Parts: sequence; C-alpha cells; structure tokens
Amino acid sequence: MPLSQSSAISAAFRVERGAPFCAQTARFRSRTVSTVHPWARISVVRHGTGQMLLPGHARPVPVRPGSVVVARPRTQLEVSADGTMSMSRVFLSPEFVAEQVCRNHRGLAFDQASAQVLWRGRFPDPCQMVQLPAHQEAPVHDSLDALADATARQAVVSSHFFSQTWMMGVLAAVMPLLRLNGPEVSGQAMLPGLEPVGFLAPVIQQTIAWVEEHFRETWRLSDLAALASLSQSGLLKAFHLGVGKTPIGLRDELRVQELARLMCQTTLTVPEAAALVGWKAPDQAVARFRAAYGLMPSAWRKQAFLAHS
Repeated sequence: MPLSQSSAISAAFRVERGAPFCAQTARFRSRTVSTVHPWARISVVRHGTGQMLLPGHARPVPVRPGSVVVARPRTQLEVSADGTMSMSRVFLSPEFVAEQVCRNHRGLAFDQASAQVLWRGRFPDPCQMVQLPAHQEAPVHDSLDALADATARQAVVSSHFFSQTWMMGVLAAVMPLLRLNGPEVSGQAMLPGLEPVGFLAPVIQQTIAWVEEHFRETWRLSDLAALASLSQSGLLKAFHLGVGKTPIGLRDELRVQELARLMCQTTLTVPEAAALVGWKAPDQAVARFRAAYGLMPSAWRKQAFLAHS
C-alpha cells in the first residue's frame, strides 16, 4: 500500500470496536513518518532498511528486515526509510496485551480490572526493539499476513476462527525476546485499592518456562517436581493456583497450539505433525485437538485454507 494512501499509519487508524487486535502492512518511500496510537503496537520490518527514532534515544536506531519494535500505547515513533521499506503492524488493546504478558507467557495471575496497571509494571520501557532470529521470520510473516488480510476484509478478529492462532504465532516469537520486569520485583504495591494478585514464586516461573521450552519432549510429573525441588502434590497445587491447570495440562495445551499452527502453515500429515509436537500416538493428538478446538485437525486445515483464500 503506498504511503500516500495509508491513513492507518497515523493516529487515525481505526480499530474495530470489541476487537482485541488488528493488523496492517504498509510501504514507506524515502520519507519520515511520525506515528502515535492509543493501542499498543508490534511493528515488524518486512523489506528494506531505514531508521527509527525511539523514545529515550538521542539518535535514530537502524532497522532492517526482522527488526521488531514493541511500543506501549500513545508512544510516538518516527520511521525513516532508505528507499522503500515495508512494515507490518499489529495493534493490540491494553487488556489483551496485559493478559498475554502477565499470565500466558510469564506465569502471573491476571486480574482484568488491573490490566493496564499490571502491564505498565511488567513492561518498563515506552518501547523496545529486538531482532527476530532468521528461522522465525517466515512463520511470523505468515501470521502477520493472515491477520492483515482478516483486518482488510473487516473480519471480526475477536471471534475470527483462526485469529487467536495467528496472534499467538506472533507473540510466541516476540515475547521471549523482550525485557520484562519480574512480579517479584514489582510487588503488590502495583495494585492500590485492588484485591491482591497471586504472584508465582520464581521457581514456579522457571518451571513454567521449562515446560514451554520442552513441551515436545516426553517427561513425567515426577521429573518436573524433581527439577523444581518440590513434591508432586506441591507442584500441582502451585500450578493450579498460578495458571489454573496441571503441568501436563499446560504441556498438552502447548502441543495443541503448535499442532494447530502446523496444520495451518505446513503440508505435514496429521501423524507427522503429531509426532513433531511430541505425541507418538496420532489418535491421542486428534482427541486432544478435537477437545480444544471442536474439530479434527484435517477439518481445521480446510477451514484455515478457506478463511485465508
């Protein structure tokens, strides 16, 4: 989309009422664009090079393909392109980002009423710039294209069948790269006048991170308890209080999410994809997938193709 036609780059970008996120890809041509938006933004450079003036930086920072800038709401960014540069942007409501940052990715119990307070405490900088690893660029680009297409067709991304999967694909790549404050540093003083939020001990946070990294592998609850230096009953209680599920439940949830992504973005058969995410028995993978999404993996793939075509 030529820059002259892209009002979505400015503060005038309209987000759909009730939608937790939406996306757009735009092209810049040898000029500087200043952007501000009331929602948070994840900006991913797709092609070309340029500079971006970030809050707290005296000089513009070089950007290139794979550069990602995550900005809090109402943060001003200035982008200058060297020639032509294309960039994808995802706009996210504060409540949605707080939920993902504070619960799904870092093991913090989440209170909807305290979303913005929690997020400001966990994300200390107005914006951060990171670089995607090369092997993650193509999957992230696929998810961004699908989200931008749904937005352009005015699909209701809050209820769109595959939007959560596409959004999780972006977050799963970006979130581990960010610098976040730990809840043990921020403390309950972040929440004046609100009911205390149940922060997880560092050992449980580390255990959750281990499960997120090793969900494709075969292990038992006893192995995880030994890793955390807890009894099995103590580990189960901590997980239930903090994330509302068992460690095996978290592992299976991550496997199902990855299986859904593989069904959308690859041509692997169901048994091949199931084995790749850690299930030796395809029947078990199909049963867990159907319980989570209400569809067989093959039917999910067909609907993903129809939604994206």
